[in-house]
Amino acid sequence: MSEQHLKFWRAVMLCATLAVMAVIFAFSAQPGPGSYALSEQITHQVQSGGAQTIMVQLSRQKSEIFIMN
Repeated sequence: MSEQHLKFWRAVMLCATLAVMAVIFAFSAQPGPGSYALSEQITHQVQSGGAQTIMVQLSRQKSEIFIMN
């Protein structure tokens, strides 16, 4: 594998790791009852197959998760 390919895959893995960290932070930044309700909503959508796209929007003021059918 060439040096350029190695750098590319390192960047991809770094981006994936940061994305997962951002999602974990978004869930943990909410109070308990709100986090529980959101987790239940997402779990229901994913298990029922109704969620085709889950978009996470993060900002310093608030974190929002949109589930689009």
